[in-house]
Amino acid sequence: MLTQVERRCVRTLLEVAEQQGALSSVEGDFQRLAQAFADPETRNLWKNGLLSGAEKEPLVLALKETLSLSKIVENFLFFLVERGLLSRLLEIVHHFPSFLQEHGGDQWITFSTAEGLSENKKSAVTRSLQEVFGSDARFSFATDSALLSGFKIQVGSKIADFSFQSRLKRLESTLKGADL
Repeated sequence: MLTQVERRCVRTLLEVAEQQGALSSVEGDFQRLAQAFADPETRNLWKNGLLSGAEKEPLVLALKETLSLSKIVENFLFFLVERGLLSRLLEIVHHFPSFLQEHGGDQWITFSTAEGLSENKKSAVTRSLQEVFGSDARFSFATDSALLSGFKIQVGSKIADFSFQSRLKRLESTLKGADL
């Protein structure tokens, strides 16, 4: 969950991006950040806070170069470094689609799978979801190895979880309640 300060930071980022006509660029940057954090090793580095203060600024520059991030997002990342919030970037990236939907009013859908999807599968999923949510819906794809298999769809704050992990949890809950 994001703190009020982190929420304000993201809302300000979106306002600046909109004022500069760069909302779609920032959206693309955050999609690339989400893809980068799909790697378990990268995600664990951020989660565990293994970065020292001296490593953070070069890391931001490396992210900017590797992911071709816009100047707006680069400045946002340096702002997070200055405020001691860079370790929260993983959480901010995770919640970004919800903020974008709230800001722009568009319907934002995140489709998560245990393994990455090919471009053909992404296109097929997009077409199927557009039939349900309409052609103006916006999509992002995420990889979450914790799902084991299956998929999860997030629309705003609502989640439909069709993963093997959620089935195992339901089975465990059922078995705990059963008299064996």
